[in-house]
Amino acid sequence: IDLSNWQLDQNPEASLDGEWTFYPNQFVSASDSIYPDGGVVAVLPSFFGAKKSGLSERQGYGTYVTQISLPPEVTNRSLVLSLTPSDTAGRYVVTDLAGQPLSPVVEQGKVGVELDASLPQRVPSEVPLRYGLPETILVWVQVSNFHQEIGGIWGAPKLVEATYAFRSAKVQSMIDGLLVGLMVLFGIYHMVIYLQGRRDPILLSFSLLCFLVGVRTAVMARYPELFISTWTVDDYSLWLKVEFLTLPLCVLAFGYYFKAFSL
Repeated sequence: IDLSNWQLDQNPEASLDGEWTFYPNQFVSASDSIYPDGGVVAVLPSFFGAKKSGLSERQGYGTYVTQISLPPEVTNRSLVLSLTPSDTAGRYVVTDLAGQPLSPVVEQGKVGVELDASLPQRVPSEVPLRYGLPETILVWVQVSNFHQEIGGIWGAPKLVEATYAFRSAKVQSMIDGLLVGLMVLFGIYHMVIYLQGRRDPILLSFSLLCFLVGVRTAVMARYPELFISTWTVDDYSLWLKVEFLTLPLCVLAFGYYFKAFSL
């Protein structure tokens, strides 16, 4: 991926979508030879099972790696590798061409070669890169999926200026927290009024809608993964069900509120 014309001051982030080398059913690491045999061309973002993903099955594992060319003026700036969650586990590191690490290893859950060896978890992450990068770097992404019907990388990684990345993440966290807090407060307030004797279906339906929106916002912001220290497969299964159920329940609650309001 050629980013040699990247103007960091004008655009603080650069998407790494495009062609990557993919090693299906292999966990290739920086300690191996660069671009060993067995790689195929893949395009990110993509789901397992799609032709462009490099893996014909919807469940499986593999390694994506790409070489990135940076402009000289960017190598002495603070950068992070911004990651959207991979389905359903990922492991990320950035190295130079000799395989020397330029970042810490960041994991989302635990990648594995089979169901029992992997732990699904989906948490947005920021990988800080070492100051003073070479002009050519390698990004390694190991992904596995054995817990959902379809897995893979549904959002390409990005190289982002560090201050901009952390500020954006903080703003998004504040927005999510504010929305969750407001929905819970509105839900409690209207439920209390309903239970005190005003048996108005508008109050009940609006309270239920607020609670459901608050729960869904918290789940989509990955609060369970962030705050449950001993994350397990059962936790993943539970909160995935909550994620899928809250959407139709929100629609039903809104329909109930609209019907009650129109009476």
